[in-house]
Amino acid sequence: MPVNVVVLGAGVSGLTTALQLAKEPETSITVVARHMPGDYSPDYASPWAGANFQPFSAETDRRWEERSWPEMCRLAAEVPEAGIHFQKSFIYRRQEDSKNGVASFDSMFVQNPWYGRLFPDFRLHHTGENVDVIVNASGLGSKNLGGVDDQDMIPIRGQIVLVENESPSMYNISGTDDGPEEISMVNLTASLTFFAYWTQFVFLGSNASHNDSSLADIVPRRDVLYVGGEYTNVTDHITNATSIALVGQIYVEKLSPHHHHHHSAPPPRPDGGSDATRHRHPLPIIFIAGAAQTGTNFLATPDGRPGWAAYFLSRGHTVYLSDQPARGRSAWRPDDGPGSFGTIGPPQVVADIFTDTARNGGQWPQAGLHTQWPGEGRMGDPTFDAFYRSQVPLQKDRFVGEEQNARAYAALVDLVGECYIISHSQAGAYGWRVGDMRPDLVKGLVQLEPSGPPFTLRPPFGHDPAFAFGLTDLPISYRPPAGPHAEHLKTRVEPAADADHAECIMQADPVRKLTSLARIPELVVTGEASFHAPYDYCTVAYLRQVGVDVEHADLGREGIHGNGHMFFMEKNNIEIAERVYRWLEKH
Repeated sequence: MPVNVVVLGAGVSGLTTALQLAKEPETSITVVARHMPGDYSPDYASPWAGANFQPFSAETDRRWEERSWPEMCRLAAEVPEAGIHFQKSFIYRRQEDSKNGVASFDSMFVQNPWYGRLFPDFRLHHTGENVDVIVNASGLGSKNLGGVDDQDMIPIRGQIVLVENESPSMYNISGTDDGPEEISMVNLTASLTFFAYWTQFVFLGSNASHNDSSLADIVPRRDVLYVGGEYTNVTDHITNATSIALVGQIYVEKLSPHHHHHHSAPPPRPDGGSDATRHRHPLPIIFIAGAAQTGTNFLATPDGRPGWAAYFLSRGHTVYLSDQPARGRSAWRPDDGPGSFGTIGPPQVVADIFTDTARNGGQWPQAGLHTQWPGEGRMGDPTFDAFYRSQVPLQKDRFVGEEQNARAYAALVDLVGECYIISHSQAGAYGWRVGDMRPDLVKGLVQLEPSGPPFTLRPPFGHDPAFAFGLTDLPISYRPPAGPHAEHLKTRVEPAADADHAECIMQADPVRKLTSLARIPELVVTGEASFHAPYDYCTVAYLRQVGVDVEHADLGREGIHGNGHMFFMEKNNIEIAERVYRWLEKH
């Protein structure tokens, strides 16, 4: 009598199981999976990473792996088309974990797009036949998978990191709660290795970053919406006719990982405890681009590499990209709207400030350190020309721009719910305003070289007073209140840290605190060669003075060198995205 077997999951384990069982006579195999070989989704393992098969497991299934290990070895040695090979690996343990500081093993690395030739691409909802055996190879997610709800699943082995196809060696660090996050925990008495479900991976002699080719293959779900805006009376300057118009709305693209479960459980901690600081799911991220920029800044780089949107999608975040009010695809009224409109400036100015600061004549002390822009950074270079084509008209009136952006992005936060905001340059003030308006919903604020420094402009934009409320031009929630025109904010000048940095303007005593922003953790990111390098430290100092929990990622000091103001599209953009991601993971 035929035996009907259903295999849940089409990853490495599921498809290998199906192929092996199919060799048995009178066995009917059905593979049921949300993703099949060739699909592209952060939830599907195979195109994104290989599985690491290692001969370590719990006592109850050791006998099974004693049978599977020789077959895997045979495939690695004799069947190269299987895409399986030995991967040299090392496990480092802390001294208190073991007297021997390092152990080594050979594990198998499985990369299986070749399964696509063996399995038809179909989606099956029900076999219509009785099932004799169900093999659950759907991974740890089946604990919460409707219809499966396998509460016996525990994280013992499997995917541990996104890796490139070829890696000379893998290095694993073990530890406990009082040490660094671990990739593996070692049971010395039983000689077993249990892999933690959430990890911080260390690669030596290889590339720990996401492979650009993998990021380029991400195809998210895409939704388009317009958010915010207010109906108001507008007078046509030519006809003098007055009519009602909607102004201040923003164009938004919502990019979502396929099959992302908004209410998934958090990854378990190795010690079985809970972690109140970790969110139950990756929170959405709202990006706000800087002056004359649009949401395309984060879609791709000017030389065609994947942008930050793809990176954070690969990490499970839903991403919101937008164009500021009266900019790009957001409706604008050049004749009838409030404020005044202008452009970013001629190519020479853009090159000197953004793309080729090393040849700008030393307009600030760190300018000569710029090395990360992809290309020559000057007019006529294809990458520069692609970047310059993307520059759009912008609202020049800082007060109108700040108010419209604060209202529009607060409306977007209301729609999205709990989220992170990543704002760049000019949009720094908008991020602070929105955080001040929605402190219960904004769970983290990442400022990429935000507008500033407090109370003033700095070269290459002059020395004029600005930002009367320290961080913004318009009121934010100081306690005690700063007054409607910031008349109660008293300032003092703090001498420059050294010749390469600017003096800082701080509050004089008594210091008024930003009580709403103090509820939101912040990360300020500064490029080593940017015009922000001389003064972002002033912004960080001021944030700390007013009670904000802020971390400063001064990239040069952290060993990430050569970046200018547009570092999220420079050659090492993914390395910097990973720095931001590590911070988000902690908040």
